[in-house]
Amino acid sequence: GAWADALGFLERELERVPDEPNIKLLAVRCHVELGQLEHAGRVLQGCPDSAAVRGCRAQILLLEGRAPEALHILDQGVPLDAESWVNAWAHVCVGDTAGAVNMWQDARCAAPEATAAGLLPLVLHVFADDPLPDGYELARPFLVEFVRGMRFLIRNHRFNELAAIIEKGPRLPSALWQPLRVNLGKQLTFDGFADVGLELLVEALKADPKQPEALYWAGFAALQLNYIEDARTFWESCVSLEPEFLLAKQGLDMLPQPPVPLVS
Repeated sequence: GAWADALGFLERELERVPDEPNIKLLAVRCHVELGQLEHAGRVLQGCPDSAAVRGCRAQILLLEGRAPEALHILDQGVPLDAESWVNAWAHVCVGDTAGAVNMWQDARCAAPEATAAGLLPLVLHVFADDPLPDGYELARPFLVEFVRGMRFLIRNHRFNELAAIIEKGPRLPSALWQPLRVNLGKQLTFDGFADVGLELLVEALKADPKQPEALYWAGFAALQLNYIEDARTFWESCVSLEPEFLLAKQGLDMLPQPPVPLVS
């Protein structure tokens, strides 16, 4: 994860062997991780055409919010095993979540018994840094790459795009997308964007108010925004649904008590 250090080393190597394509592609990866998309594009200039180079170009276009152009490049022939996450992510961005699932299936990034519908929840495990269920470890490399796309949008404050991608979810069963809102709301709150996180959590609760975990994290996000009474309401609802939800109980205990109304 020390992308800046790695980039410095690679740039020194490129001074020594300026036309080495593998070093250039590694440098592109570092620039992308650092959010330096213009620099990444410049490094790619002059690289001989290959599936890997096309995949990198598509990735840069995708992260710039130009998913249709990325798909155009991908359609020219980028093997699924080379940049499958870019291909799938591009399909999600243009609203074709069914196409994305087909990409995941064709890439064989999950255990053979995994179904198309079963692949999406695995993204949630990776996003939350949870262990994958038994039999699904083969999916991890692809899913980690896919989650990189989400984290890139978060780091660069591109929340409208993130929300738009999530809203494409009704093309698949809502049960697959509700946990995504909760996990993203949790992650955004941790990353210092409690206002956006709370918005996603509230949307998840509108669709299904009986979600103790979503209620807990909505209370946590509300507390970060100093919405004390909202936090209390969320946590009380959480405990009413799941009386042994320890974190919600601890949260309630640490809140200041509401003022006692004066007797007239």
